[in-house]
Amino acid sequence: MLDFVESELGQKLPEVGGEFRGSILVPDKTRAELFGDRSIWVERRKVLGALGGVVRTKSPSMTPGEFPFEAILPVRPWRGSEAFWATAARMVLEVVGRPSDSPWPINETTQDLVGKPWWNSLLHRREWGLAQLVEPGRYVPLLRKQGVTYADPFSVTHGGDEWVFFEEQPRGNRGFLSAGRLAQGGLVDLVNNVLPCQTHRSWPNVFWHQGDLWMLPESGEDCEVALWRCTQFPNQWEKERVLLSGQDWRDPVLFEHEDLWWLFVSRSGPSSGSHSDSAHLFFSQNPWSQPFSPHPWNPVAVGVVGSRPAGRIFLTDQGWIRPTQDGSGHYGRGIVLRKIVELNKTRFVEQTVQRILPPKGSVGIHTWNMTDSVVLVDLLGSVSRFA
Repeated sequence: MLDFVESELGQKLPEVGGEFRGSILVPDKTRAELFGDRSIWVERRKVLGALGGVVRTKSPSMTPGEFPFEAILPVRPWRGSEAFWATAARMVLEVVGRPSDSPWPINETTQDLVGKPWWNSLLHRREWGLAQLVEPGRYVPLLRKQGVTYADPFSVTHGGDEWVFFEEQPRGNRGFLSAGRLAQGGLVDLVNNVLPCQTHRSWPNVFWHQGDLWMLPESGEDCEVALWRCTQFPNQWEKERVLLSGQDWRDPVLFEHEDLWWLFVSRSGPSSGSHSDSAHLFFSQNPWSQPFSPHPWNPVAVGVVGSRPAGRIFLTDQGWIRPTQDGSGHYGRGIVLRKIVELNKTRFVEQTVQRILPPKGSVGIHTWNMTDSVVLVDLLGSVSRFA
């Protein structure tokens, strides 16, 4: 396998601690699997000049928190004529406007690459929309529109009604946060841009604490994770405290466990898939008054499967469940529910308990938020270009 990797890269692998740029080495494995299997794949993204990423080899000692390679984006290797047709399809879709934020895995066939025959994209465009799980395997659409991304739904009860906060991003613009009241058949009383900012906003993680409504949104462009307090529902908020700063943090999740507050977050890196390939953990006695300390095992999860948060952590009969994203093959391929087995200041252990794939008619799902009354998701599906 290593001989194949080196021949594909056209260079020898560096020594431990070395770096190289270009195609990306990826261990698409969980922590436990990595201990027993160091097999790797190559991302061959040299079509249209799409080079990306810095790869650092790590110590093979596999001490806690260490992995042999930085994980970026796992895909199958480039394969002869199949890669030619995949590249041709990619060029066509680039011209007609396939969303630019979607990674381009080179799979075994052109149909694998785009999910449907490539010409389907001449008539349809993929868009993220909001949906509600009403029974196992059945989702009811809540909000979807051509030319607009709706994603990251979080629900909160206010005045006896269930409200949904979500990311709204018209094509070509930065994302902002909106809200709507959940009613039969969809969302009503929509309020746009509830948290006005000059930079991109997503992931409106809203929750009640001691009588106040709080939000922990994604604000990676500002290189911070901040707590906002609602002063007038739903569209007036004040920034109360910055919890983390100095990095492009993504999808923060905060929850209380055994007299400590725990903060999971992913961190963006220099390449296209690096915002989804790791989870970092911090803890504090009181997020509203005391600083957070990094967990000694950071990053506590590595790989585009089972690392990046996909929703609030929730409690079940099995224990605490952490929803995570499956970004293998393409962004938003599925959800992986991970049970937290052990969590303290020196150790963190979790295991996969369930995998959730998008329902028929959709090709992506990357948010799973469950409360006592509702389960909300976002789904990637096709919308007519002429609607």
